[in-house]
Amino acid sequence: MISSMVEKGGQVKLFKIIRFGVVLVSIIAVTCTFAYAQAAVQKAPEVIYKGLELYLTKDESVAVDEWISGGPIPEENARALVKVFRDLKVAYGKCTGYYVVGVETVSPTAKVVYVQINYEKGPGYVKFYCYKQAEGWVVTKVDLNSDYESIVPEYFLKR
Repeated sequence: MISSMVEKGGQVKLFKIIRFGVVLVSIIAVTCTFAYAQAAVQKAPEVIYKGLELYLTKDESVAVDEWISGGPIPEENARALVKVFRDLKVAYGKCTGYYVVGVETVSPTAKVVYVQINYEKGPGYVKFYCYKQAEGWVVTKVDLNSDYESIVPEYFLKR
């Protein structure tokens, strides 16, 4: 078939077929890469970012109040959480920033958000469990640890 195309002046046709194949494969590769990148960098619910900004600019008490607002976390658990954040700040120094390591969408109404909080002397890691109520996203549970292996799943670390 190829020889018959060449014999009939089909060199141009062969070139066009090869070029079309290369372009098609390139488009598929770019599309797949973009789709993977979109899945990998999902946005955390806004309540997480608001609380992190409050922690960075104000203090742990105001941040925790933002995170527990409207959710099921009891006041006594919230105060214990404030103490853990405060103790971490005493050990590691002032909060200097944060990084959302990853977001898992469990369902349309449930997400788990993994955050690294940067301090002057080292990082802390937080796992926020979020639920979407009719009024918006709320935090239902918070885990905090200075050991990333206790908080962040391995597959987020291998990206």
